[in-house]
Amino acid sequence: MLYADLAIGESARKLGGKVVAVVVSRDRPAELRKTLKILLQQHISAGSLDIFVVDSSTGTEAIAEAAALPGVRLIRSNVNLGGAGGYALGMLEALAAGAHWIWLMDDDGRPQHDGALACLLETAAERHLDAVAPAVLDPDDPSRFAFPYRMRQRYVFKRAELPEGAFLPGTAHLFNGLLMRASAIFKTGLPDMRMFIRGDEIDFLHRMRQAGLAFGTTVNARFEHPSSNTELFPVFGGRLRVVYPQPPWKRRSQYRNRAYNYIKHRVLLMLMVDCVRYPYFFLVCRRFDIAGLKEWLTCTWEGVCGNVYVDPSIDLEPHPLDLPLVPRN
Repeated sequence: MLYADLAIGESARKLGGKVVAVVVSRDRPAELRKTLKILLQQHISAGSLDIFVVDSSTGTEAIAEAAALPGVRLIRSNVNLGGAGGYALGMLEALAAGAHWIWLMDDDGRPQHDGALACLLETAAERHLDAVAPAVLDPDDPSRFAFPYRMRQRYVFKRAELPEGAFLPGTAHLFNGLLMRASAIFKTGLPDMRMFIRGDEIDFLHRMRQAGLAFGTTVNARFEHPSSNTELFPVFGGRLRVVYPQPPWKRRSQYRNRAYNYIKHRVLLMLMVDCVRYPYFFLVCRRFDIAGLKEWLTCTWEGVCGNVYVDPSIDLEPHPLDLPLVPRN
């Protein structure tokens, strides 16, 4: 738990309350250590900050050592919950602990400055938001966004393309520093565990919009996360891009969950666009990659039919805990 003073305006001072940072972790103790270090440096002028690490690592000793810090609570799972399940568990634990705000992130993502949380709280207060997200930058090239932002019918990849102090209403890269009112979760529900990884954040984003939540992204708060640019491949001379993860299980999850979200949330135009750019990618860019095209078609059809599930290559068998669960205070 950390208290500090920071002059962030009277509007932010009125917020107060308890902030719980939920960090989802698996097998990355070094990254977790970096994230916890910067979280413990965050300054807020009123209220308190607690940190919950939701971990399903196979090597628990290193994670326990990394999380053994004042104000940090380790929540262990002996089942691989994936990103979606990890956030669902962490959000429930934060609610049960009496959180007013929940701050969501992976172990390999972290604020870039010690005033990030204060900035998010101030923005939420000034704009009367239910949730607010920071700008997510590429740690290897801070001039570029880790994930592109859509602005005026085009995608923005560089930080310089957005003016200082810009606020992007109704859009956010979730689970990368999103600060959310705990009460809003009762309107959106929890992340869908069936998606495990890939697409769970898109589904949750649509549910935030459907619930009528007020939210957006402020570029005044900066966050870093490994970029997805290595998975983006241009087609049609760079006018469009496709997402093509290298690990096969991530690829299958991407295709399946992407199509499911398009149907569920009635984004049919984007599904039609996919039906043009992906065949072009496999047949032209990858020179008649028939196996790749077949994989995309099979998984996309499963998503269209509403058949979403954890990829069979993922081990979901429980593994005995070699560390005790930390009891709730």
